[in-house]
Amino acid sequence: MDKFNWFNKLSFRLLLIMLVSNPFLLSQDSLVFVIRVDDIMNRNTSILPRSIKPFEKVVEQRDAKVSWGVIPHRLIESVKGTDSLIQELIETDQKGHEICLHGYNHICPHCGGYHEFYCPQNPLSYNEQDSLINAGTPILKSKLGITATSFIPPSHAADSTTYQVLLDNGINIISLGDPGKNYLYENLYNMGINGEYTWNLEESSYHSQLNNALDDIHDAAQENHYFGILFHDHFIRTGYRDSLVLEWTGELLDSVIAKYGDRIEFKTVSEAATYFQNQNVAIKTEEHLAADEFSLAQNYPNPFNSTTTINYTLPKSADVNISIYSLEGEHMETLINRNKSAGYHTIRWDAENLPSGVYLYRIRTGKFDKVKKCMLLK
Repeated sequence: MDKFNWFNKLSFRLLLIMLVSNPFLLSQDSLVFVIRVDDIMNRNTSILPRSIKPFEKVVEQRDAKVSWGVIPHRLIESVKGTDSLIQELIETDQKGHEICLHGYNHICPHCGGYHEFYCPQNPLSYNEQDSLINAGTPILKSKLGITATSFIPPSHAADSTTYQVLLDNGINIISLGDPGKNYLYENLYNMGINGEYTWNLEESSYHSQLNNALDDIHDAAQENHYFGILFHDHFIRTGYRDSLVLEWTGELLDSVIAKYGDRIEFKTVSEAATYFQNQNVAIKTEEHLAADEFSLAQNYPNPFNSTTTINYTLPKSADVNISIYSLEGEHMETLINRNKSAGYHTIRWDAENLPSGVYLYRIRTGKFDKVKKCMLLK
């Protein structure tokens, strides 16, 4: 009996340690909340003076944080109001908010569209994308004194070349426009955005958009304990000028805080990514230990619309080639062709430029050669 009681006490203590170390086990609706604002310093200067402080104040009154998507080239353009905004960005970074690298100038060098890093008509090469990153990061450093750790693709358009360029430049966090918190490509972690509700906010849509956001937050909290909300270049928005966006944001945050209390944590994009990466350490370690043979997993989601994830394992380091083929055997794209270390790996395939249909993905590494089918539905 004594041994039995001792075992029960030990088990209880271990369970208690698990609960304390992982707050998500305490409540199924715990929530990490990220606020992202893109296109800071939009070229439209009809609203003067421009300032991020009104929005920042609303957020700070609720002990929340903001990740500002800053376009580097705006910091060196001769636009009225730039100097005051630069000072505000320096101060906001010092207070614990985040400056995210948001492209270079938000203009595609091939066609002039807003999808700067990925042109659907003529995809940018590695060297072109690398040049954009290496043109933008020094500006953030010289003007704001910061080195960005996260990247927001202009128009949320990026491809596997973008992912590799980011990693090669020491940026391992990206924030896309689709919901998700996952390793997107090798060690590149994605803190996706769940929704945007104030793009054209008006009095008539105020309450419906608020209810939509609260419903989405509830669902996200139940499903994966994370919600990312997006705002856009609010200086030029009527709803920002007449304080509608500010009131809406304050009411949303008040409602969320009232519901979740101390079960909500407000974080920047980078802080949230680091948090969830740490949560996944044990899982990823188990996956690496389990990689005792070559394997190629079925992609997910499948069927998929534009992007999908492919997992594979290596029992030892090896030269890996993963390529995409049509059903007729025509080579469409090479996703990876280089040496990889032993363990569990994941890679993202962006099929935006391909038509709907069934495709094959094939892994070749030494004597291991495996092919699987997947379906693209647009």
